[in-house]
Amino acid sequence: MSTLKAISMRLKSVKNIQKITQSMKMVSAAKFSRSERELKQARPYGHGALAFYESAEVQQDETKPNHLIIAVTSDRGLCGAVHSNIVRNIRAKMAAYSGDMNVKLVLIGDKARSMLARVWGNNIMMHVSNIGKKPPTFNDASAITQAILATGYEYDYGEMIYNRFKTVVSYETKANPLYSIDNVNNAEKLAAYDSLDEEVMRSYYEFSLASQVFFSLKESACSEQSSRMTAMDAASKNAGEMINKLELTYNRTRQAVITKELIEIISGAAAV
Repeated sequence: MSTLKAISMRLKSVKNIQKITQSMKMVSAAKFSRSERELKQARPYGHGALAFYESAEVQQDETKPNHLIIAVTSDRGLCGAVHSNIVRNIRAKMAAYSGDMNVKLVLIGDKARSMLARVWGNNIMMHVSNIGKKPPTFNDASAITQAILATGYEYDYGEMIYNRFKTVVSYETKANPLYSIDNVNNAEKLAAYDSLDEEVMRSYYEFSLASQVFFSLKESACSEQSSRMTAMDAASKNAGEMINKLELTYNRTRQAVITKELIEIISGAAAV
């Protein structure tokens, strides 16, 4: 009977887990639908900023010592390898840098910080939390941008690493260039644009940086929700398979117990 009780408790636990994963899948599906709609509106911000820099042929030198890496994750897990892919990309880059490189990390989301703080804690310049609970807005991106600029760190080479949404079941980890104000001012074809004084360029540089942060936040949020929806769907299916196996085991064990009790009763009656 103790075995039957253990199986019954395990079966009840797995059924409760399946209810939770199914609920999380439904919540993620609703959030994903909203994130996908908002992503279509946010993509012109990032693509427009990058298109300007490409047209002006802005260049940056990777061999210079001062580097900046912005990692876009969130505070929440249970979404597959969304966050670990970002961290794996950063670890590969950090391992490739030589000892004389001054690399600073801006980590958006607790997941990136928790996975990088132990080894690269001294390189973390800034950490942003409370990301992922609500859909990101341009005000959030502006606040992050202002905080980055307020550090006063002058980098020569920059990258923003995020997850680019492709389809409901796929995404890719990308690294977009982050040009410094000096890189922009030294661009060869910048003179093709009229009325670009220092103040105008500074204002546009800050706006384009905020636009890229906003675009990356939206891409990562959509990738996270789609990945969580897929992960919870797989977890629900796995729970269903486990429930079927536990029910079969429970029924077989129960039948064995009943058969044993009948044998004992019949043997006792025969002995009398």
